[in-house]
Amino acid sequence: MELTLKQQNLLAKMQQQPEFSALSPSELTQIAEQTRLKNYQRGELLFDQGTPRNWFYFVVSGLVRLFHRNVDGLERFYAFRHRNGVLPLVGMLTNNDYAYVAEASTMVEVAAIPMSCYEQIVRANPSGLANLVRAMGEVIDLTENELQLMVTNNAKERLRQAIWFVAKQIGELDKMNQQVIINYPIAITEWAQISATSRETTSQVLQELKRQGQITYERKCLTILNVDIDDWLSS
Repeated sequence: MELTLKQQNLLAKMQQQPEFSALSPSELTQIAEQTRLKNYQRGELLFDQGTPRNWFYFVVSGLVRLFHRNVDGLERFYAFRHRNGVLPLVGMLTNNDYAYVAEASTMVEVAAIPMSCYEQIVRANPSGLANLVRAMGEVIDLTENELQLMVTNNAKERLRQAIWFVAKQIGELDKMNQQVIINYPIAITEWAQISATSRETTSQVLQELKRQGQITYERKCLTILNVDIDDWLSS
């Protein structure tokens, strides 16, 4: 089967990511032949916690919010995924169900790959499997970083760490201006949830950080100012 130009461009983007970079051209072609492009409106679920893990997603555009629900139905923020990100990674190769909820925070376009197709190919490719395991390890590290974020009782410090935590996931470094831009709208209520802080306190701390010249926060988009480039790149 000859791939369309759109499929070829999509594969070129996917191949730059570790979850796909070790796959052969024929393996990538198998994936492309079964991939479906899907669009989600803000607030729509890509998948729900506990539902069958049928699809492996590559984010083409937009922002996806990942979170857990506990037994009481309360949400705990987990991570963000944006362009060129993949999900899920938790539970790959082992679990039958999704371990968390994936919700579109903006309009989102994804390439949806049947999970059975992706896992079958990766299992048969040692380098591809090694890359996937490393990516899964990075998710574990991310979770540990989030847990460390919750240790302090200081609400301001929790929010500062939350901003840094999110910026490392989806922020874009502007070296010339020494700033990191989170170019997606994240509401005060979301920052409050991420940092386990009340909305009122979150709003107050954001205003204080703005007055101190540490951030800008306009139309729900946040920029970290005066970033130490070496510190950013090494963290």
